[in-house]
Amino acid sequence: MIEPALSVGSEIRGTYAFTADNISNYARLAQDFNPLHHDAEIAGKSRFGTLIAAAAHSTGVFTSLLATHFAPQGQALGLEFSFKLRRAVRNGVTAQMLWTIVSSNHSDKLGGLLIDVQGTVSDEAGTVLIEGQGRLLYLANQV
Repeated sequence: MIEPALSVGSEIRGTYAFTADNISNYARLAQDFNPLHHDAEIAGKSRFGTLIAAAAHSTGVFTSLLATHFAPQGQALGLEFSFKLRRAVRNGVTAQMLWTIVSSNHSDKLGGLLIDVQGTVSDEAGTVLIEGQGRLLYLANQV
């Protein structure tokens, strides 16, 4: 039987505040030296008007929400993800992240549940910044 938290239609929600410091630090760790992630003056004169998060940052935080959600119960191993970057994630945004489980099927070969998800990252006004979909393997903790 599928646990309620793993049922089709279940939602995983989280928030994340993008700040000048974490935008620059994450980009530096990812070796992304685009000045739009580091130089407030250059970014301020750009079409975005402020620093923007690297795609690795915004999508990384988004996918990490799934691993964090499932960690107390088991292991969530990402198998594939794809994203549509609809709008830049700007400095100062508190992102609203939502994943919805769209399918959940047992895999004898992999010894766990294959879970398909779809989700969005939105700003405080509800504007969708990122759309995502993915597949993960869920392995329940052995008691």
